[in-house]
Amino acid sequence: MSEFVVNTDMFGQYVKIPTGYNKELHIYKVVSHFQSNVYCDVPIVASSIPVPHEKPFTGLDSLEHVLNVIHCGIDESKVIRVALKDCEIMKNRNQTNADRIRNMTDEELAKFLLNAVKSEGNSLFDCKDYQYTKECQSSICKNCKCYLKWLKSPAESG
Repeated sequence: MSEFVVNTDMFGQYVKIPTGYNKELHIYKVVSHFQSNVYCDVPIVASSIPVPHEKPFTGLDSLEHVLNVIHCGIDESKVIRVALKDCEIMKNRNQTNADRIRNMTDEELAKFLLNAVKSEGNSLFDCKDYQYTKECQSSICKNCKCYLKWLKSPAESG
């Protein structure tokens, strides 16, 4: 079985694309980036389909840079092809620990939890702020500000 390789230059980035007849900017996630002369015109509407866009043939420069995207929170099962020139690339924010956890496979999450929550000694979630120590040590509580602070902190690699 071959290994799945991702075109990492834009995979996973977010873009804003005019959507609907009011051309409101909606957020889409990039699945792939390549060149083609077949893509959907904007604004994207429910009936949008990729159509050929003719340009004089001059080699690869006669093709447009296009993105395959999914509409975040609306229909993440349908891939839509749009011209890169019609997209507004969103600035990447730093990934938080919560973002990293959301993107984990079941196996990665199991390994992470095994290493993070220990029965003895310090765990990842030990409260560093003495004000919350008593509240946090009793159990993993929903209202513990330490957990929320950790989830919103920048993710460490590994």
